[in-house]
Amino acid sequence: MAYQFVLGVDARSIDGDESAAISIIEKEKEGAGADHAYRLHRLTRRPADPEALTNHVQDLIAEKPFIGRTAVIVTRNDEIGQAVFDALDERGLAPVGATLSKGTGGAPGDRSDMNITVGVKGAIDALAELKQQGRFDASPVQESDALSDLVRAIRTFTDTSAEETGADQRADHATSPSDGTYDPLLMSTAVACWFSREQTFDPTQRLKDEMEGIQQSKDAIE
Repeated sequence: MAYQFVLGVDARSIDGDESAAISIIEKEKEGAGADHAYRLHRLTRRPADPEALTNHVQDLIAEKPFIGRTAVIVTRNDEIGQAVFDALDERGLAPVGATLSKGTGGAPGDRSDMNITVGVKGAIDALAELKQQGRFDASPVQESDALSDLVRAIRTFTDTSAEETGADQRADHATSPSDGTYDPLLMSTAVACWFSREQTFDPTQRLKDEMEGIQQSKDAIE
């Protein structure tokens, strides 16, 4: 099933401060043949208490227009992220667990285990590309410190005029705060965008892709 909204959660302990970033991304196509637009509908920082965070996420996805149309994805590279994932899972919210890795690649893994692997550079590249193409829209979110920090982080990791280019900085973004520079707001948004881009609203798209692959194989044989 393809969802119109993706709620990303990144819960971390940074310098002893346990906090979580939550982002909700809407994927929308405005017309036939048009590229999808990605709109940021929510962006907040919350205490990383698994029970309180689960209550908050559950309340969010019960609101209109999110109810019944939202997938939840949680980064779980450390104990806090795993605890949040487990709490959401126990509540029956069927979260997807995202294990962050270095590099650009992503892998769906076994969907029955609700686990995927997401390359940090690949996720931030996806967000940067959407921003540069004018397909990432943060205007639905009210002005806040969190939004200002996210805009600043996106600018930092896409600015090619600096001595260290945006691409180089994205490559150096850590998978965990203990490993180097880490921005939870950026990662909750980037992972939500990445996951949203991986989905399709057309339930026949996978079949179409498979048929196209079969035809290409036949053409190659002939």
